[in-house]
Amino acid sequence: MTMDDTGFGSYSFYFKLLRNFGAFPFRVDHTGLKVTYYPDGLFKWFYYVNFIGVMFGATFQAVKLLLTIQYDPDPINVIAQLCWMFAMCIPVSNMNAYIRREEKVAQSVDSWCQLERTVIGSSLRGLPSMPSGPLPTMSACHLKQNRLFRRTTVLYILMGIIGFIGMALHYWFVPRFPAYLYSISEEDNPAFMYAAGAYQLWIVIIIWSHVYGTEVIMVVASGSLVHCLETLSYRGAVVMANNQCDVPHLNEVLIKNWAAFEGKGNNANQQKSNFSNVHTEKAQEKVMSALQTRIKEGGKGYDDDSVYLASVVQNVVDIQYALDRYKDVEGVVDGLNNAYAKMLFNHQSVYMTLMCTLFYTPIRHLKILPVEGSLLFAVIAVFYCIRLFIFYPSMGRLNVMSATFVESWKEGLRHIPRGKYAYEFYLHKLESCRKLAFDCGGFYLMQKGTVLTFVSIVTTHIIVLLQLY
Repeated sequence: MTMDDTGFGSYSFYFKLLRNFGAFPFRVDHTGLKVTYYPDGLFKWFYYVNFIGVMFGATFQAVKLLLTIQYDPDPINVIAQLCWMFAMCIPVSNMNAYIRREEKVAQSVDSWCQLERTVIGSSLRGLPSMPSGPLPTMSACHLKQNRLFRRTTVLYILMGIIGFIGMALHYWFVPRFPAYLYSISEEDNPAFMYAAGAYQLWIVIIIWSHVYGTEVIMVVASGSLVHCLETLSYRGAVVMANNQCDVPHLNEVLIKNWAAFEGKGNNANQQKSNFSNVHTEKAQEKVMSALQTRIKEGGKGYDDDSVYLASVVQNVVDIQYALDRYKDVEGVVDGLNNAYAKMLFNHQSVYMTLMCTLFYTPIRHLKILPVEGSLLFAVIAVFYCIRLFIFYPSMGRLNVMSATFVESWKEGLRHIPRGKYAYEFYLHKLESCRKLAFDCGGFYLMQKGTVLTFVSIVTTHIIVLLQLY
């Protein structure tokens, strides 16, 4: 069957890019609108070829680094090769995490996609641009999510293009640099030089595709889950259900949602049945009275008691829906953490080491390092800083929004009388909701303040290195 990615909107670009670059064999089932993976076939073989190329590259860099340290310990060459070695650790760690775990990764991404499709419609449904107001409507969240994905993708593609061009120029002028494959050739061989150059550029593409594949999916998923919680919050849920804020449409609430409200009462135990029995009987009388009043007055209005009752009914329906979906969000976060947490920890460890090296080198070897070398190290370090100040704050928004969700629904309980079983029941369920966050391999949570911790650690290590050497 011919595959078509149109059912996943702007996200289809992400799945196609990783699949075509051999970073991960994502497969989009357009018929069932599911994200799976290719267990075999061309894309899976391309994925394995990339794995072989990466392992060869990492082994080559390790051997060349040892030889350089042993026979030609030029500090600039050693540091530059160290940077290459650290960069190779990214695809190596990713592919070691992916191999034979493709199903787990694909399922975690698919669970997130299905949740986003269910809650906010999202980019997955291709909703048209609709006017957005100050409240978190489905269309507003959809548009924000599309912008987040495109902005993040453009940023990473821009950094990738600059890195690719810089690498190509460096190879053109210094093809025998110790970290390059052509350095093993003792004689001039144009064919081998171009082949080795193509291999080096291929490795750069693989490194970038794994950085893009891991970090963009986590930033976008974090933003998506934040929009889901925003939609599921008190005001968001009311808007989503009725396109209003506090005055729901009584025909819909009293007739369509009454069964759900009454069902909640029937689930209560006998000791706490005051709300479910007495209140339900009175509510049913008020429903009939409201409908009769509506008929007598020619459909012009409801009495105050009926409006109040409708608010209680809608409140119970909305909060139960929001709590059910919150459990789904918890499951998606756990799935993404299980699939990506170790990779993220490896990425952050590599970045920390790289930033220490990139900032330390121009400071320590400023006298012997040429101007273009200092500029290159500085530009690469700035790129990592930009990525750092985008990545951690984006990932940390989920933790903040999960707390906001709980507080918003505590305010939303105002329509249910205090002291009643339903009020205490839902208050307890809200207080039982755990805060959500993405973690790095189980070692620490990614929050907005983590970026300052990261910077302070890098700064401390640079100062220590400068004092030691």
